[in-house]
Amino acid sequence: MKSHLLTLTDRGVVSIPAEIRRNWAAGVKRVLLTEVDGGVLIRPAPADPIEAGFGAFAHLASAGATSDSIRDEERRAETAREDEQWSS
Repeated sequence: MKSHLLTLTDRGVVSIPAEIRRNWAAGVKRVLLTEVDGGVLIRPAPADPIEAGFGAFAHLASAGATSDSIRDEERRAETAREDEQWSS
């Protein structure tokens, strides 16, 4: 494991060295930053966490759900709740 000394700007910006970025898949534009025991872990984020089976949504990936389908279903459920609330 190699360490790099980086500069944190006043706005919270850190540049990840090209040496590290070259090891990541082409086109990585987003990263996950996880706080761990007195430090941070930075790694490439999947383009779609649902399809990647990542984190809290992993169980949905096996059901064939995509982030779009989950969002659409949640919007339908929210609309139904609001309709019910206003019709009472």
